Amino acid sequence: MKLFYRLATIAVSLLPATTSSAAVIQWNTQGVSTDVAAGVLSFDELQSSTSHTYVDVAGAGFNLQVSSSSQMDLSTGDLNYVKPHQSLLFAFFDTATGNAVEVTGFAVDWRDLDAGNGGTAGSFTIRDKDGNATILNTNSPVFTLGSSLTHTNWDVSNGVNPDAVYSSGNGDWNNTNLAFITDLSETPIHSFSLDNTTDWIAPTSLRLELDISTSKSTVNPIPEPATLVVWSVLGAIALAFGYRRRKAA
Repeated sequence: MKLFYRLATIAVSLLPATTSSAAVIQWNTQGVSTDVAAGVLSFDELQSSTSHTYVDVAGAGFNLQVSSSSQMDLSTGDLNYVKPHQSLLFAFFDTATGNAVEVTGFAVDWRDLDAGNGGTAGSFTIRDKDGNATILNTNSPVFTLGSSLTHTNWDVSNGVNPDAVYSSGNGDWNNTNLAFITDLSETPIHSFSLDNTTDWIAPTSLRLELDISTSKSTVNPIPEPATLVVWSVLGAIALAFGYRRRKAA
């Protein structure tokens, strides 16, 4: 029995572990410089370029590529803003291979959507790692809107109604009435995009924990060869033990 117990202990240690690569990150934080290893991404790099890739964010094994259709503006609140009639894309890739990956835990706190230039942001599109796209319904629980905001149908041709957020107010960057949150923390995504905004808008983040969902083991993982050998030994011992007990009886 002692041998059986020791072999069982070894077998458990050889079973494939459930893996997870999680990272707590922040982005577009006020006046704080980029520190990729610490998971702090300022977006300052987008003031002089339309695309930047942050490599191995917080050591979690994924790259975050942020792309805008124009360079971002540093503006009120020391935040980087998407310009009117521009778009912004977040996309995630495996650091080692460059392949598209999906993450969970993604959310954005969008700030300062004023009514002055039309006050509309949207549509919003997510994609999985195979490129399949979904346009988000802004009347879904994914969206939390400030009191001066409501949902609206911006692009009548895409079949999603409503597909955008509309502002009826004006104010400063820290006016939460003009802010909204897109929270996809429970949805695995490869990319997320704001497809258009008629006004300047600042994407910021709360304290987010991103996790590469595709790195997790399956529910019933296939044992490694060493594990199969151990389980074969255990099976033989168990059969022999049972046979001896039956014979003794």
